[in-house]
Amino acid sequence: MLGVDGAGKTSTSQIVAEAFKAVEKQSYAKYIGWKPVLPSSRIMNFIGGLLKTKEPQLLKEYRQPKECGFLDETLFFHFFLEHLSRYLFEIYPKLRRTHLLVADRYFYDIFAQDPRAGKSRILKYLIKLFPKPDFIFFLDNKPEIIFKRKKEFQVPELQRQREQYFRLLRYIPIHIIKTSVPVKEVANQIIERSWKKVINKMKW
Repeated sequence: MLGVDGAGKTSTSQIVAEAFKAVEKQSYAKYIGWKPVLPSSRIMNFIGGLLKTKEPQLLKEYRQPKECGFLDETLFFHFFLEHLSRYLFEIYPKLRRTHLLVADRYFYDIFAQDPRAGKSRILKYLIKLFPKPDFIFFLDNKPEIIFKRKKEFQVPELQRQREQYFRLLRYIPIHIIKTSVPVKEVANQIIERSWKKVINKMKW
């Protein structure tokens, strides 16, 4: 599940995972956002926490797309290695045992979240190299509506991220799901699009 904050990824993932337990008991939703595994990532996270201002930031403002230099490209590659390590040690072993994982976020989110991503030369190749899920769903809605649900990012920043998610279509196949309906209906749309392939894989 991809989408800006407030799109409904967590609640939708949980409903879909619960529904698929009828096919595979080991079906579960898991947050695959930033969670440092590599020692270098933990150190960077610790330093970032020390430097972070203690003043509350009520709304995250629009982040102007930036140029991407050598250091930025190096950080993107490190981010790739971090997520790949987590995939190999946390996700892949469970998939090998026919567990069904509904991922809340994925490596691809960096393309929309980081304002330097659009100018990166290597990120599009890293996105293509990263292990692909059976299905990728982008939960989409108007930024103004998402803002009413979760007032974390300002509307211009939500719009910037939304546009970046649509640009991801150049590199990976994405199913766009409109979330202007209740969350159970959103989950049903996802189940309808994926159940045949899920059942066939469970037969293996």
